[in-house]
Amino acid sequence: MILSKIYHWIPVIAFSACLLESEAAADILENSSSTGHYRVCWNDDPTTEATVAWTQFEGAPGTVHFGTQDQGRRHHLYELKQVTHRATEYDGIIQCF
Repeated sequence: MILSKIYHWIPVIAFSACLLESEAAADILENSSSTGHYRVCWNDDPTTEATVAWTQFEGAPGTVHFGTQDQGRRHHLYELKQVTHRATEYDGIIQCF
């Protein structure tokens, strides 16, 4: 997953196993995604672009929610989001980018 709206700060990132677009998202206080092994890889120009990667243990690849303020696990409060760009599976382990 390539994030094109990276500023001169490291974004606060919340990983969500599902993309919630409905008004009901405001009622959800926590996300219950099953993810781990988070990585941020800085690309050619680290002031504008980074690749975020993680292991998806359960569920479909999700969405990265991020912003300048820490909202904890309340993903619906983050100002920016990016859906999974690519997911690969090897030996039963799903890697998302």
